[in-house]
Amino acid sequence: MNVIALAFGLGVAGFDVFGAVLVVLLVASKLPKQKIATFALIVLVGTVTAGVAASLLLGGSAELFAQALHRVPACVWVGAEGAASVGLLGWAAARLHRHIKSDKEPKDTQDSRVLQWLRRSIVLGGIIYAASAFTDPSFLAVIAIASREQSLLVVIIAHVVWLLVSQGLFFGLVVAIMCDRHQPLIAWFERVRAQYSTLIRSSITVVIILCGLILLADIATFLLSGHWLLPE
Repeated sequence: MNVIALAFGLGVAGFDVFGAVLVVLLVASKLPKQKIATFALIVLVGTVTAGVAASLLLGGSAELFAQALHRVPACVWVGAEGAASVGLLGWAAARLHRHIKSDKEPKDTQDSRVLQWLRRSIVLGGIIYAASAFTDPSFLAVIAIASREQSLLVVIIAHVVWLLVSQGLFFGLVVAIMCDRHQPLIAWFERVRAQYSTLIRSSITVVIILCGLILLADIATFLLSGHWLLPE
């Protein structure tokens, strides 16, 4: 269960409003809600499937590596968690740097290009959006910690939890659109984004740092005592 709890924390660390902004743009462009639902379903299934497959491959590769070189699989997991923690802390540093330099570049042109491209192929757009999760350090960290889990069900749940938390606004908006209740939610989203964007970004950065430190503590505990801080 600690794996799922950490996946939840990493989901908060990877919290992203881009998907919600994209849905708002799709609604404004009068895209049928069936296509929006298709896009969301592809993102859900694609991201979870890719994450679970990557976790299983990492865990299986660790076992094969251990058998071939007569080493314990933990050495691979130490490297995976080490890379994930460095990635998270580096990501936090990059976010802090961006916080100091306020965003001054207009995004209207970029948003319109993404929207025009997405309208051409909603299926391909969903696949690419799902694949873009691999550029998120928090997703890579979930893959690393889930690779040590023996239960396939827990691995799947961990990736589902990460996705639903990190893309909570995205999926929330899609559900609201399917129920024709999206206008109040869109208005609330725009209001909150305008008023609390700085606070939200800062809070997410703190969570990213905490997740990175937890992974470093897990590695340090194993190296010092031979036991993982997080359960296997």
